[in-house]
Amino acid sequence: MMRQTIRFPARLSCTIILTLAFGFICSYDRTALAENTGGNIAVPESAPSAANRSEKELMEMEDKWLEAMIRGDAKVTALLLAEDYQGMTPTGSVEDKSQFVSGVRAGDLRADSYHQDERYVRILGETAVSTGRLSLKQQDGFIQTRYTRVYVRRQGRWQLFVMQTTRIARQ
Repeated sequence: MMRQTIRFPARLSCTIILTLAFGFICSYDRTALAENTGGNIAVPESAPSAANRSEKELMEMEDKWLEAMIRGDAKVTALLLAEDYQGMTPTGSVEDKSQFVSGVRAGDLRADSYHQDERYVRILGETAVSTGRLSLKQQDGFIQTRYTRVYVRRQGRWQLFVMQTTRIARQ
């Protein structure tokens, strides 16, 4: 009987400790968990996660970059590109940051308007991948491309690191 009396409080203590530990684990900050899993878990809309904020911040930065690019604002474009930027153009050529900024300065990428859709952003720690479709209305016609953009977070801000653009053929 004495042995059972001793075991009961020990079992009760273990049960309480396990219940508290499980409760702590289940209530763990889901936003931190979302960041560590690339944002692949559902987080309630009422509590915006850091991953959701980063996705929104990145999309806003992409819009700012595109607006600067189509206006021919080489200074803003240069600020948003990483020093070691590498881009693959719709024609298959490869360009570095200085070549891309020169093209913006020369007005090669100007457009009357643009529209992005089918956008998907995935945050993976200090790296992000954005894919989507970009439509540009230019004086000489309408161009649609699909893109993949890779961003790195350096010194607290996102920078475009790699971009691949493929022209969508009109049918």
